[in-house]
Parts: sequence; structure tokens; C-alpha cells
Amino acid sequence: MSDISDVYTSLETDCDVQSMSDSDTSSDEDLMEHLEDDIINWLRYCRIAQRIVRDYLAPNRARSLSSLMMHSLDLRSRAVPPFSVNCFCNFLWIAAQSMNHTDYDQADLVTKVRESIQRIDENFVKRMHG
Repeated sequence: MSDISDVYTSLETDCDVQSMSDSDTSSDEDLMEHLEDDIINWLRYCRIAQRIVRDYLAPNRARSLSSLMMHSLDLRSRAVPPFSVNCFCNFLWIAAQSMNHTDYDQADLVTKVRESIQRIDENFVKRMHG
């Protein structure tokens, strides 16, 4: 991959939403199954992060050292209207920014990641939903 934005365009979110109201009764097995799904989904996103490093940073390492900073975001609260607090949902996104060591200091990298996080708003969630 030539640019980290190419990596983002290839990512798909996995949103498997099952709302549970206060009147629903769930067994411990159901709760464990949802927890297992959340863990599996988190591991899936860890694999995505690994691919970003492998496909983007590793080839560029020969030219110069680069840094990649990532922050995972829970998109449930960024949706309009937000998902219920009793909602089991695998709806994550990774905000990331990379920079060459010659182009920045660490404060610049943090600022860029914050800007990346701010761009993930309700409009972003709507575009992903389709």
C-alpha cells in the first residue's frame, strides 16, 4: 500500500447489533456468547493494525523511520441517535496517523491523532451505515 488512506478505504466495520431492553431475560451463556463476539471482533481489529504496520510502515522503513499512533473508538456513542447503553455492539473504528521522524515532534503526532478522532462524527457513522 502506498498511502495509509488506502488502508482505511479497504477496512470494513463489523456492526452486529443486538439491543437488549431491561425486560429481556438473558442467560449467562448468552452474555458470554456476546462477550466472546466482542473479544473476537477486537482481535480482528488488532489484525487490521498489524496489517497497517506490515503493509505501510515496513516498506517505508528503508527510506526513513516512521511512527504510527492508533486509538480505537467506540462508534456507538457517536451515532445519532446513540445506541442504547444496554446494546451489545461490535462497532469499532481505529483512528490512526503516521508521520516520518523528520517531519514532526511527538506533540505534532498527538495533535494529528486528535484531529483524526474529531473527524469521526455522526456524519462519518452515517456514511458507514450506508
